[in-house]
Amino acid sequence: MCSIWCILWNAKKRSIRFKNDFSRNYDLAISIGGDGSFLRMVKDTKFNENIYYIGINSGTLGFLQEIDIDKCVDFVKRLNSDNYKVEEIGIQESKVITEDEILLFDSLNEIVVRDIDFNTIKFGVYVDNELLENFTGDGLLISTSTGSTAYNMSFGGSIVYNTLSTLSITPIAPLNNKVYKTFIIKYISIMLITIKKAQIFLLKNCAQCVDIM
Repeated sequence: MCSIWCILWNAKKRSIRFKNDFSRNYDLAISIGGDGSFLRMVKDTKFNENIYYIGINSGTLGFLQEIDIDKCVDFVKRLNSDNYKVEEIGIQESKVITEDEILLFDSLNEIVVRDIDFNTIKFGVYVDNELLENFTGDGLLISTSTGSTAYNMSFGGSIVYNTLSTLSITPIAPLNNKVYKTFIIKYISIMLITIKKAQIFLLKNCAQCVDIM
């Protein structure tokens, strides 16, 4: 049984058809499961800003799944009558520059920057090209507003309403930081410059949004 479905919505005929072919055009993408199903759906559909993402909760965690599975019939009726609310949530766009390559990727929840061998890591943290701190510790977690209730919350980070376009910087086992547990910024870029191997990690809010009901 597949926990991720794409839905083809015909506005004129007021009908829906289930499919799992991501290569064709569609208007709605629906995940049935928990938050993991929703995240896989958004990733598999390449963070498409031209469709609506909908989560139906049949799992144990449902921060992103706003429709209970026993409310599906009511949901289809409300969809039929255009009785629904659309929320726009931001996507985190990341660029990683190493000595050998440049990597680009998007994320809905967060990224974690750590040493590959889990050793103590040191880097300068810049917010909008201004030095925030010279960090030493196990790593940094940088989350979107949507991701604030995920890994970020496990490290004691603040919860942010998911339609606010913010990035939260949450330290992981810091050795030299007693000033903040979470640093929240809006519409600003973050740059992490590592002392080891001169690697640069650049993260920024992306103008692209996905819509959820």
